[in-house]
Amino acid sequence: MKNILILLSLFLSFSALSQIDTILFENFQTNTVEAMNDEATDEMAWANVDQDDLTTILGSDVSKRWYWGEFFHDPVNPITGETNFVAMSISFLEGFLPGNRNWLVLPAMEITDDSYELSWKSAPDQLPRYMDGYSVLVSTTDRFSTSFTNELFKAASMDDISGDSQSTDYSNFVFTDGYLHADGGTLTEYILLGDATINYGLLEPHSVSLADYVGQTIHIAFLHDSDDDNRLALDDILVTKASGPSQLNELSEIQVQLYPNPVDNELNITFALSETKEITAKILSISGQILMVEKWTTAGQQELKTFNVEGLTSGEYILNLESQNGEFSQAFIKK
Repeated sequence: MKNILILLSLFLSFSALSQIDTILFENFQTNTVEAMNDEATDEMAWANVDQDDLTTILGSDVSKRWYWGEFFHDPVNPITGETNFVAMSISFLEGFLPGNRNWLVLPAMEITDDSYELSWKSAPDQLPRYMDGYSVLVSTTDRFSTSFTNELFKAASMDDISGDSQSTDYSNFVFTDGYLHADGGTLTEYILLGDATINYGLLEPHSVSLADYVGQTIHIAFLHDSDDDNRLALDDILVTKASGPSQLNELSEIQVQLYPNPVDNELNITFALSETKEITAKILSISGQILMVEKWTTAGQQELKTFNVEGLTSGEYILNLESQNGEFSQAFIKK
């Protein structure tokens, strides 16, 4: 009877909260990049387009557009032994030429309500010297490059050296407009320290709402538009929507996404908070037994945390997040 009451309570809490559907997810763990269309003509397919047709420092045809490989730095997870693969693009062109323009275009999608969100991770190879940036763009008409006129997100790139080129202080460099990776070097979890002259970028999560495009079929593109910098990586491109009414009540301001679901080893959890709070994260069995607990103190537009669930047996589990203002629960499946 106790387990029945727990299950009933969980069912009622799930029915009162917004559930998340995955519309699209690409983690590049297999080489999907090479098979993508090299023209953006098929609206229902990924496209990988080299607009500039300029030779990179590598000299190969494959490196002229987005290509596939291990992430730049520490790609092997020390716990799971799994290698992380990403989509990469090079702006370091032969002869130090400007003009790099590589497009990664998602399949067209219809935005049916205001709960749609786009999430992804990105990292420049190095920073702040020769730090790569990019644009996330939307077209509401077709897939011609000139039609991508709506900007969802802009990451800044290094534009010039104004001081000591061998320094890791951002004040010695000039950047284009946009978000500076790791919030200008303040989010140290997305930076791998190098020597005194250079640091390296680690994958940082981002998320934007697609609510402005309700009722429209849109085309989303990641455009690597850095000039004469180095390399850029993209990973875990995700589009989600709420599968039911958005009923996160007035006590529950936590907006959560978890992926992939079903999961093999690592469950990624993204959430947004308006102010600093302590979050208690739990993984429970379907009968309500607490199996894993972590506490996070965090705030910001988007935070990403990872639960290693490799040790769980195959089956259904519950992720529960609690703050002083409310809680969120969602089921997931361990393969």
